[in-house]
Amino acid sequence: EANGSGGIINIVLKKDKAIGYNVMFNLGGATRGEGYGSVNANMRMKRLNFFGNYNTRYSDTHGSGYSYRQNLVGDSSNTWFFSQDSKNENRNYNNGGHFGMDFYMDDHNTFTISEGLNYNHSRNGDHIFLDYLDQKQEILRNGERNNSSNNHSNNNNTNFNYKHTFDKPNQELTAYVSYSKNGSNNVSDYNTQYRYTGVDTLPNADMQNNRSNNGNRFWNMQSDYTSPIGKKGKLEAGVKATMRHIDNDYIASLYDWSLKDYEISTRLSNKYNYDEDIVAGYFNFANAIGNLGYQVGVRAEQSHLKGYSFTTATKVNNHFFNLFPSIFLKYNLPKNQNQSLVINYSTRIDRPNFDELLPYINNSDPQNIRTGNPELQPSLSHKVELSYSVYYPQTNNYFSTSTYYDQSNDDIDRISTLDTITGVTTTMPMNLATQQKVGANLSYSLHLNKWWKIWANVNAEYNKLSSARINNENISYGLNGNTQFRLPGRFSIELGGHVRSPRIQPQGTFKAMNGMDLGMRKEFLKTRALVVSVNISDILNTQQFSSHYETSTFIQDYDRKRATRFLRLNVRYRFGKMDPNLFKKKKPVEEEQPEEEKPREGAGRL
Repeated sequence: EANGSGGIINIVLKKDKAIGYNVMFNLGGATRGEGYGSVNANMRMKRLNFFGNYNTRYSDTHGSGYSYRQNLVGDSSNTWFFSQDSKNENRNYNNGGHFGMDFYMDDHNTFTISEGLNYNHSRNGDHIFLDYLDQKQEILRNGERNNSSNNHSNNNNTNFNYKHTFDKPNQELTAYVSYSKNGSNNVSDYNTQYRYTGVDTLPNADMQNNRSNNGNRFWNMQSDYTSPIGKKGKLEAGVKATMRHIDNDYIASLYDWSLKDYEISTRLSNKYNYDEDIVAGYFNFANAIGNLGYQVGVRAEQSHLKGYSFTTATKVNNHFFNLFPSIFLKYNLPKNQNQSLVINYSTRIDRPNFDELLPYINNSDPQNIRTGNPELQPSLSHKVELSYSVYYPQTNNYFSTSTYYDQSNDDIDRISTLDTITGVTTTMPMNLATQQKVGANLSYSLHLNKWWKIWANVNAEYNKLSSARINNENISYGLNGNTQFRLPGRFSIELGGHVRSPRIQPQGTFKAMNGMDLGMRKEFLKTRALVVSVNISDILNTQQFSSHYETSTFIQDYDRKRATRFLRLNVRYRFGKMDPNLFKKKKPVEEEQPEEEKPREGAGRL
């Protein structure tokens, strides 16, 4: 859903008991080139609550990448090895706001209306160095690619909420309608200059200019009903409808040196319309029999995905209806109510999104082209999980363990193929295989004392991808943990880290990852209204994305690194006043008049 980038705080204050106002300022920055600020405020009167938010952010980040590929089949230019070194910079500025009001008509009915606006401007640059080598790993040619882009986008969204509560506790009816609209325009240029070994004369550079205009309109309508049944039961039901329309007009022009002008490329350009309509309803019922609690539910969903490319005369017209049942059982052990066993079964759907269906050609990287696939179908998943947990009230410690099985049919993933003539790879999303996961989790929260807490989680998983063309499997593990210190003077420290082993993908593996973060926080003033925090991200500077591909036609390793080690400073200040009489008119105090003197008995009269 299209939302602004800034958060909003709507502090709901109870009628007559929390009349007043709250204001919060937040300022921060990071050494990697980032600054931001926001102000949130709300004011609650007797039957009205006004709330608003404004935020702004600027970032200037840098990254790098390196890939090395061995072609197992030489292309037409006799290239057997290829390397690519890239540097990128991204500058982004956005600001926006959200404002609205709640109307408490009476004790049972509340209406809320709000409006959000957001504007974003970004400028990006990529500098790519290309080396092409023969079978003896001697350079045949090299190239330098420079990409630049300038993007403007804006977004607005309107929201309406209604809530009705009944005399019966915890029984309520809610309704929600939202409409959002955003548009963007982008201008980019790709320039590539090649140099051939043994040739002094430079060939004409490859130059491409791109212009795109995009529009997105989105409706979201939803209503939910909740009602308790008996002492422990609860009924939930609801309906939801979403309607999305996207217009995409992308014009790519290639420079023709003989004409000394740009010519529109029908192969790279694309004008595309896309509509996605989804209607769904759900029903859940929960209750308990003795120590056994249960919840059963089902969600019915009708989807219609329709798209058409005017440039390539390609269309998408998919209809599908699905039922998603779910079952949840929880058993509290009779002799210790702090121990429980849980088993649950759920189903879910992974629908292809607009970018995956769009039949475009993204050639921002000349050797690794990306494209969409109009033939994509949704992927359906089934998951069963069994867990055990125990809580120790004397020490406030907590232990849990679980095991699960997860199967996704027609799993959507990307696959790369090498053109043995041009030596260019094309990556496209496809319904590749059946993915099966069997795993286990183990976590423990340990309070060593009032000021020191340790939490850790271990995961082990067997993962298998299987189909007529893909077969890949491995066993992976992951470890997450943190420790928290609450020190005197309202000062706290938190240290966290994670380790993840290699994981499979259809044509290889994602390499191992690890990182460590440190955070410090100090609260000031008696009301703790002022909070200053300092965070150091990726202390050891080890965070990076790396992958290894192996196919019948090429082997490739790819590493991508962005600015992950940086220091962030954040300052938050909050103030407000809660007073039921704050907005009541004060009656003027009348001055006491001296009593008139009574005539003495027997005195004469005029």
